Amino acid sequence: MSFALSNHRRASPPPPQTFKLVCNEALNNGRFSFPGFGTFRVVATPERRARNPKTSAVMTVPASHRIGFRASSDLKKNLRALEQNKFPKKEKKPKE
Repeated sequence: MSFALSNHRRASPPPPQTFKLVCNEALNNGRFSFPGFGTFRVVATPERRARNPKTSAVMTVPASHRIGFRASSDLKKNLRALEQNKFPKKEKKPKE
């Protein structure tokens, strides 16, 4: 799967049903794989201590779950190609 990106154009947002599908599948099955794009999965976060920056009070943040994302190798490969074509690496000037 290849991605064609043009300069200074924004893609239209996906329909809301797409997000509902990803969320429902991830919550029901623990993961949702989108071939050529990546995998969304449910990740458990442990209970932790945090500090309120305003009052400096220490509090406990309860354990919860979040959605994690891992990009597919195809997406990573296309992003690397995009970086090489559009954003050439600048050569460092030698220090005098």
